[in-house]
Amino acid sequence: MNKFMRYILRFILFVFIVFLGYKTYNDSRGIKYWLNARKERVKLSLQKEAISSDKQRLQQELFALKNDPHYLEGEVRKNIKKGYKGEIFYTFQDDRLLLTDDKHIKK
Repeated sequence: MNKFMRYILRFILFVFIVFLGYKTYNDSRGIKYWLNARKERVKLSLQKEAISSDKQRLQQELFALKNDPHYLEGEVRKNIKKGYKGEIFYTFQDDRLLLTDDKHIKK
């Protein structure tokens, strides 16, 4: 009977340890949760850096639009295609060079 009781106690201890490990890994505050939270935190910090760099770029552009008339005129001409009365706008495609057998061929 003594051997049987030790076997039962060991089995119960084993089941308890397995259950404890399972709950530690899969619980709402378990290891799996913390690993996922860490990944999410890294992802959010990268997004925050990207947003802050965009914010800084936009603030600089806004400052230039408010204070630099030449920059404003260039942006209007480039984006809106608006100029002085009688001006004509021409748009050109990029000429690209291809290297083939040491010959430059314009495409």
